[in-house]
Amino acid sequence: MIQRRYGTVVAINETSLELQRLVVRTTEGEEVSAVNYPPLTGESLIGDRVLLNCTAVTLGLGSGGWDFVMAIDGSEQVQTDAPKAPGHLMKLRYTPGQVKVLVWDEETSPVKPTNGVDYGNLAGTPVLIAGIHSLLEPTLRALWSYHPGAQVVYIMTDGACLPLAWSQSVARLKAEGLITATVTSGHAFGGDYEALNSYSALACAREVVTADYIFISMGPGIPGTGTRYGSTALEVGELVNAVITLNGQPITIPRISQADLRSRHYGISHHFLTALQRIAFASAYIPLSYFHGSEREWLGDRVAQSGLDSANYHGILHQLSFHDVTAVAAKLQPYISTFRSMGRSYAEDPLHFAAGFGAAELAYSLRRKRDCLI
Repeated sequence: MIQRRYGTVVAINETSLELQRLVVRTTEGEEVSAVNYPPLTGESLIGDRVLLNCTAVTLGLGSGGWDFVMAIDGSEQVQTDAPKAPGHLMKLRYTPGQVKVLVWDEETSPVKPTNGVDYGNLAGTPVLIAGIHSLLEPTLRALWSYHPGAQVVYIMTDGACLPLAWSQSVARLKAEGLITATVTSGHAFGGDYEALNSYSALACAREVVTADYIFISMGPGIPGTGTRYGSTALEVGELVNAVITLNGQPITIPRISQADLRSRHYGISHHFLTALQRIAFASAYIPLSYFHGSEREWLGDRVAQSGLDSANYHGILHQLSFHDVTAVAAKLQPYISTFRSMGRSYAEDPLHFAAGFGAAELAYSLRRKRDCLI
């Protein structure tokens, strides 16, 4: 059941068309941090009475200590009088928060495919696939060190948070030009382009933006359990299948940690292993990054123990490679202080973020090979 409370907006610390960060004084007199999404509830102003969803804070979940605005008292007239936006498809369907979007390939879209059903060929485009959002920034910064000015599309799936505006790393990368365009897939919303599934999202990245590279992952806030199949990170295997179906080159970025105290995530995460060993029906690239020979040996031991270097459940053999990322890490020194995952910094768990460095090197290499063949 949703935990709710009422309050009054007393300050607005950040505001945009997509997201507002508010200070709300509750009816009990407590001042709390709250997030409002104008596409869902309309713009909030100081003095508004708001209804808050405080479930995550009540349960102590990792939402950053935020409540979320469910409704703004008196905003009904604003919403009713708003001009009718294009599009007729819904995300968050059949919930109180359902929102209408213009999907890129629907009939009224100005960028809809012009060649009927025969569209979406990725033509060998490298597609970087991650099971955790914290790998986005280190991967793209490394990629730009190899290929400055590259056209990169970020696709956010609906495996974790749904509003794209929640991701501060996407905002940074887009402002700096490292992300050319964004696509929100499934029930995720707020991208430059909307898509109803990962296949359509991948096709959009190629058809509309002509991406040099595509990065696809869920947004922040990965949910999961300690069981084999209890995580949305298993979508990594499904995305490998999608990329191969559309004639792309899938590069899976392993989730690696030497600092996570949970045995299932220490080394190569069990969710990544399940995705590649059980879910993927096609061969994917798996780059493994290291700084020192001892780390390469450590990774090799983890690969051997897990069986990742053997044929998977479906008889598929993935393509593993090892990458010394010392040089690119040195180039990225001005940025690594911003890298964080599960509360840990780059200094605390460098191999986790370095996984993106090797993936970027491999993506650049595959792109060059592809271009030589065209």
